[in-house]
Amino acid sequence: MAVIWAATKGFLDEVPLNKIEAFEEKLISDLNTRGRKLLDRINQEKAFSAKEEEELKKYVTVNLDQFKKI
Repeated sequence: MAVIWAATKGFLDEVPLNKIEAFEEKLISDLNTRGRKLLDRINQEKAFSAKEEEELKKYVTVNLDQFKKI
């Protein structure tokens, strides 16, 4: 769900198509460790509130910045 959100918001536009899967794995891994509480809230509510969107945006942008350095 987080990767689809990131894609629909344009965050993945700068990621080459052949690197999307690798970025997805990195983001999901980070969310499963550091962002577990966020994922739990999203899964419980089955929706993104403004608070969850802002928090998810931070995870996506941090991971994009790190991913570009690889």
